[in-house]
Amino acid sequence: MTVSTLYKASNVLGESPFWHAKRQSLFWVDIEQGILHELDWKTKNAQTWRLGRRVSLIIEGNDDQLTLGVQGGLISMDLQTGEFEWLADIEKHIPDRRCNDGGVDSKGRIWIGVMDIHCKAGHGSLYRLANLSAPPVKMLEELTIPNGLVWSHNNDRMYFIDTVSRSVKSYLFNVVTGAIEYEKDAINIPPQMGMPDGITIDNQGMLWVALYGGFALGRWNPLSGKLIDLIKLPVPNVTNCCFAGDQLDELVITTARENLTPQQLSEYPESGNLFIIKSPGVKGVKVYSENAT
Repeated sequence: MTVSTLYKASNVLGESPFWHAKRQSLFWVDIEQGILHELDWKTKNAQTWRLGRRVSLIIEGNDDQLTLGVQGGLISMDLQTGEFEWLADIEKHIPDRRCNDGGVDSKGRIWIGVMDIHCKAGHGSLYRLANLSAPPVKMLEELTIPNGLVWSHNNDRMYFIDTVSRSVKSYLFNVVTGAIEYEKDAINIPPQMGMPDGITIDNQGMLWVALYGGFALGRWNPLSGKLIDLIKLPVPNVTNCCFAGDQLDELVITTARENLTPQQLSEYPESGNLFIIKSPGVKGVKVYSENAT
């Protein structure tokens, strides 16, 4: 597979790529800069919104609105006006907490991780919201960097990453109630491969895991734990990925410049950019919104 540069973003912490089919565009964020980006898929022109606060998770809302995870909770943002409405508090009372990665299950429940901005061990949690009017329910605690989160095709398992664990954990998932039960560590990442960050699932049920500090994106079978493919990138800090395009057959990868020395930034100048690959026969799957559509 050939890796090519999609967009020269130079993000400090590029994250949360999201394909918006209705707008035919790709959204992503620079968490630490508090910036939301949108790339028009046809023209490859980009626009940005500066939110003035850390921003992470992106969920499609109604019309020209997005639901965003920010420091302190969830907001709804109007893409036409740039105005936002506060939707839900999530550890807003703790100054050093921020939302991180998450997702929406097939019933429209929002799952989102919260972490300490200094990555203090054990200060992270995973929350579930039945809807935007419901209070957040803590599902997992004593985490450090709650990160990638996806569900199996038949919704019987949830795969979740706490980066410092160097594993992708498999939870038995009750799609009716939203309950989870730890099953096993489905994938273990050896230290030389970096640390697991963002994740997505393809049409064959395989997991693509971004390897922070590992110069790579890996494709694993979550049932066997076997590594199927390893795609090397020209930058060390690979953060997340998502399938994009009309056929969901192009894989977009976000990266970061953070935690790199001036010498490393000189050596890896494309750090913080967006990359893209095509894997023959492999496509993405439907991503749900809070309305489960």
